[in-house]
Amino acid sequence: MGFKEKGYDTAKEYLSEISKFCYLKNNLMRKMNELECDKVSIGAIRYDKERVDTSPQNVQDEKIIRLIELQDEYNSQIQAYHEASMARVKQISQLSRPEYVKILALRFVDLHPTGRIHSLAWIADELGYSEDRIRHLYSEALDEFSSKFA
Repeated sequence: MGFKEKGYDTAKEYLSEISKFCYLKNNLMRKMNELECDKVSIGAIRYDKERVDTSPQNVQDEKIIRLIELQDEYNSQIQAYHEASMARVKQISQLSRPEYVKILALRFVDLHPTGRIHSLAWIADELGYSEDRIRHLYSEALDEFSSKFA
């Protein structure tokens, strides 16, 4: 099944989904870390004031339940991210020129730790080409990807 049949208009849009998955994964991990910190926080009781019960629920239990739900969601997101990434890596590796494979892999697969795609200028520095040459090869690589996998 081609990327157009999956609802993507361009190869670039299809390949850019990897960075979106990474962003969602990082956001979910941040939420889990916040809940993990809240889970271990200790509530304090003031004995010099009159005690008022404002919430009869056990807030700690709710946080633990939410953390478990987020962990389940995170695990399914990781699975989806992994499957989508592997499908795209397999397709990228089928391109005719090694330069195309390297450029598209650096652009869309080997993401910056923040989940953002690398700039073409960064890729040019990394591979030792001029920025214009990388831009030209990148365009050719996307064209070949589109013709093979649309």
